[in-house]
Amino acid sequence: YTIFTIGGSTTAGSYPQSLHTYLSSNLPDTQIRVVNGGVPAWTTAESLINFALRGLEYDPDLIVIYHAFNDTFPSCAAPFQADYSHWRRRLPEFEPVIFDDFPTILDHSAFYVAVRELFTTTERTPVSVLGATTANPPNWKDCELNGRDTFRRNLISIIGIARAHEIEVMLVTQAHRIQNDNVREIRQVGAAREHNDIVREIAATYQTGFFDFDAFIEPRREELMHIDTVHFDREGYAVLAQAIGDQIIAEYFSE
Repeated sequence: YTIFTIGGSTTAGSYPQSLHTYLSSNLPDTQIRVVNGGVPAWTTAESLINFALRGLEYDPDLIVIYHAFNDTFPSCAAPFQADYSHWRRRLPEFEPVIFDDFPTILDHSAFYVAVRELFTTTERTPVSVLGATTANPPNWKDCELNGRDTFRRNLISIIGIARAHEIEVMLVTQAHRIQNDNVREIRQVGAAREHNDIVREIAATYQTGFFDFDAFIEPRREELMHIDTVHFDREGYAVLAQAIGDQIIAEYFSE
């Protein structure tokens, strides 16, 4: 039984592995495979393409979609384009230099990095995928948050592709927490909560599997989400994995 998990960095982290461990322990008569399809900074647009062109190759029985937060970035950049081309750019290409032939482990050496910078002005690897691929940064103070319909369209498209291939779908609301009480976090989390409402609406309309994790985590939100606005500590990802696992067992394996 193959599960393909879809999402951004919160999916790319440890929860799919924990989900595999949990399901394997609780479904000993079923061979479980969990494929991690999450990529840091990806929105539903990239996940839609990834699932259609790569995820289907794993022949999954079920996809689990955990998306909301990353789509707020293009939603708040202007002028809004429904393919997110107003916000996303290609990763920069770096000209090869002699130091590229050395093992990457040397990047852990401060002396090596200092010497390398003396001999080349070539920009090295970007600080983050999000920073390197952002062409038009969001203006959180004045933006109109235009991406709701695009977020809805992308999720419905993923569901449509899955059902055309007789693959079950589970939608999961994404947990968020305002920590610094600034304009960016207030608006970004507010937009993500609206995206969660869209997830709930789509799950009801299209009768998909569904788990309202954002509501489920409420009693322990501050305890488990102390890292930043959307990411968990190790225990938090284990809680996410077990909650999704219990829902999968209840919906697809209970007699």
